[in-house]
Amino acid sequence: MKHSRRACMLSILIALVALAAGGARHGVSAHAELVAAQPSAGAAEATAPNRIELRFSETIEPSLSSIVLLSSDGSPVDLAPIALDPNDQTVMSSVVVAPDTMQSGVYTVVWGAYSAEDGHASSGSFTFSVGTGEAPAQLGARSTGVSAWSVVGKWLELLGLVVLTGLAFFAITSGTHPRKRTAELQRIVAALAAIALAGMVISFRARVVVVSGEGMTGGFQPGITSDLLRSTYGHAWIVRACALIVVLALALLAGRPASNRALAIVTGCGIAGLATIAISGHAAAVDPAWLATLVDLLHMSAAA
Repeated sequence: MKHSRRACMLSILIALVALAAGGARHGVSAHAELVAAQPSAGAAEATAPNRIELRFSETIEPSLSSIVLLSSDGSPVDLAPIALDPNDQTVMSSVVVAPDTMQSGVYTVVWGAYSAEDGHASSGSFTFSVGTGEAPAQLGARSTGVSAWSVVGKWLELLGLVVLTGLAFFAITSGTHPRKRTAELQRIVAALAAIALAGMVISFRARVVVVSGEGMTGGFQPGITSDLLRSTYGHAWIVRACALIVVLALALLAGRPASNRALAIVTGCGIAGLATIAISGHAAAVDPAWLATLVDLLHMSAAA
């Protein structure tokens, strides 16, 4: 039993080192960056604009994105709902409802963009003037929607999935007779699946918080939750949750000792879970996406 625990701790350590080795690549991956705007940042417009148009570096999910236009005194200017350009889904815009009511002064555009490619949020602001003839100073700053909770959730997901996948695969290929497998193996697999599921819940909630602006302990947001689940990230999240629930059920309900068939299913579910992370992560925003996604999956599988 002591040897089994040492092997488990060693597996976790190796997985952490392998994941950390690829952490730099994930860390430098881009979110949806603001590429251009109309009116542009610092523009001195002679007349009020009829619409606010923003172009990003990635495809945007409009239901999880926002455009707010503020006047000089901080009051919001009425805008129509956000629309995507049907020919270019990196461009979102919003029509100014009553441009003739906009007085001379400095206006601030506050935007929030949720990438439909890598499932991450970014935000920022810029200013332009109307009727003053002077270009305003740019004080707005861009920020990404990566919080400490998001990082914690993602690492719990990765750690649980990577270690349970590698552990199940090793149990099959090590040549150990099924009768020699202890109940502790199944308890460890169940614990790892539970850790990954907990990380998924934390990660999902962190994304809701980024979009809604509330805290982690805030109220339930059915609209944002529904929109997230309908996104590429949400579809991958559902598949990953189902795979982990199957693993948890097998670990808790399957007979002991664990059969090779049960462990093969656990391995398959683990690889499927890792694939959903690759599909809905930063790799999906790299061209060509299929190659970057495959490399990301191979990286995580090698860690396992």
